Amino acid sequence: MEKQVFISKLRKNLHGKVVTSVMDNVPYTIDVAPGLGLIRGVRGSTGNSFEIDINELLQAYNECERPFTTTKLREYITGRVFSPALAILIALDQAMETEQ
Repeated sequence: MEKQVFISKLRKNLHGKVVTSVMDNVPYTIDVAPGLGLIRGVRGSTGNSFEIDINELLQAYNECERPFTTTKLREYITGRVFSPALAILIALDQAMETEQ
């Protein structure tokens, strides 16, 4: 998927919403900030904020074998944001399935 389409899908389906990790049921509030090249969010369990590089997330979305897992995402995502990245990618896949 092209970057602009990916960002558009993220904004349409996830911006301002809460996605939940399938691994530990932790909710993450998502803020898509394409001007900064980031997805920002807040972990519901701790209130701590996180940032994920949109380019890394896009590469994972395009190249990572499904089903997504945190282990597979370690090849694409830097920092300790594997669980929120996983929640975002799964939620995006589910949202796109319902669009079709």
